[in-house]
Amino acid sequence: MKNKLMLTSALVGSLVAGTSAIAQTKITGDLALSYTGNSSTADLNSARGMGREAQLNVQNSGTTNIAGLSYAAGFSLEFDGNSATTATDATSISNENTFIDFIMGDTTLTFGVDHIQNSHNNLAPTAAINMAEILDAQLSVSYTNSVGANPKESIGAGIMQKTPYGTLSALYVPNNADVGSRDTRFLQDKVGRESAYEIGFRGNLGVKALDVKAFVNKEGNNPGVGVQHIEGKSFGVAYNFGQVTAGVDKQYTQKAVTALSEQKNCSVRSFIRCY
Repeated sequence: MKNKLMLTSALVGSLVAGTSAIAQTKITGDLALSYTGNSSTADLNSARGMGREAQLNVQNSGTTNIAGLSYAAGFSLEFDGNSATTATDATSISNENTFIDFIMGDTTLTFGVDHIQNSHNNLAPTAAINMAEILDAQLSVSYTNSVGANPKESIGAGIMQKTPYGTLSALYVPNNADVGSRDTRFLQDKVGRESAYEIGFRGNLGVKALDVKAFVNKEGNNPGVGVQHIEGKSFGVAYNFGQVTAGVDKQYTQKAVTALSEQKNCSVRSFIRCY
């Protein structure tokens, strides 16, 4: 253990220039509590209750002894309300925004899980963070935040390139559906999952009030197993008119075992500022 610690310290020391390096560590967090009531005219059932979500964020960033290269690294611990009573406890806590970034100007090389820009968030405005918060499995999966292969929930490597019109990104994961739940060993592939990629764009195309996204992803074929030919597409556009924002999203998911699933959402939100 001592040798491992010394080796790790030496590696970090060789990357970050001693007294000339600028490094900063931040620890932040948040806690959300909610109350929800539900009633139905289809049957006699009604329900009400409270939910919770707590998150702790740790991040360190600074410069290196390589000219023009800076870094950022961090992880989040997310404690969902259901994680204490399910078998997914460890996974749901530790797979939140875990990353190491190497940054040179407008180019970022990133390694980790749940960090790179992706097809997850919708652009059509809602009262909640995204539609998945209000239209989840309790409403017959009328919306899903998992588009196609959904590689952003797996550990891998990617690159982001900023431009005057928005950010281009590409992500590659060697084993889809693996969040990196081992230490130095990869998760043995027992369910036929393959590598996957996602390519996307998010930006305003040079128009200040515009927000546009376009993403495509695909998981490689694995003949002879149940999971094959998974791909997805996600498109969205929104425009802010001052006090009103309007947007539309379209998402497509295709799997070999299911028919093409197409989902659309259109909405308008009026925002009133109180002073």
